[in-house]
Amino acid sequence: FIGMPGYWLWIGSVFSALEPIPFFLLVLFAYNMVAQRRRNHPNQAAILWAKGTAVVGFLGAGVWGFMHTLAPVNYYTHATQLTAAHGHLAFYGAYVLVVITIISYAMPHLRGRLANSPEAQSMEKKSFWVMTIGMCVMVLALTIAGVMQSYLQRWLPEGQALSYMATQDELRGYYWLRVVGGAVHGDLAHQALEGLGLGHEVGLAVQRDQHAHAAAGVDVGFHDALGGDAVGLLGARGQALLAQPFDG
Repeated sequence: FIGMPGYWLWIGSVFSALEPIPFFLLVLFAYNMVAQRRRNHPNQAAILWAKGTAVVGFLGAGVWGFMHTLAPVNYYTHATQLTAAHGHLAFYGAYVLVVITIISYAMPHLRGRLANSPEAQSMEKKSFWVMTIGMCVMVLALTIAGVMQSYLQRWLPEGQALSYMATQDELRGYYWLRVVGGAVHGDLAHQALEGLGLGHEVGLAVQRDQHAHAAAGVDVGFHDALGGDAVGLLGARGQALLAQPFDG
């Protein structure tokens, strides 16, 4: 550690340990907003992604971050697989789910509808749960591997502690479990994008214009995608994610 003088380690530990508190308050805020909504939003899939952002972000950045944030603990766990577990879960909750939430909410609007069909939303919801379960399998495998790595490589006294490569051999089973979780998570991420309509086209794709006089005419849907619906989405319609005036 390069924190000099040593009291900076404790100052940093204390303030870092407070990080789960605002994350937990974000979880309460998200569920409070959903509970107090006056009308049911038609895009329930987007709401699920949004709630997942708050919960998984709290677990990844808050709980898993707190596990090894105190200086005496981080002395043994720094740069082990426990750090990797924290990074994976925090990134998934705080970034990946945020992006998918925005896509899930915005894409139907860019195509002129409030929400995707119930079938498409059902696919999104299933994708959310399987992606999240796959991520949890990855994180739990890496967490156990990180604890074992800290013990075998750094906690044991000199002469009994294993080398880095010898420790990795002991963790091989957990790495295979991590691969299984990653395969489930990655495959369902692709299917989720397919369900959102991003697998084969994007908002600026060249599409056949059904209203054109020429039967074979094509048109780049720039104006409709960005000039029309997007402006309405961001300004004129004034519809918030959790407070859209729609009777469900």
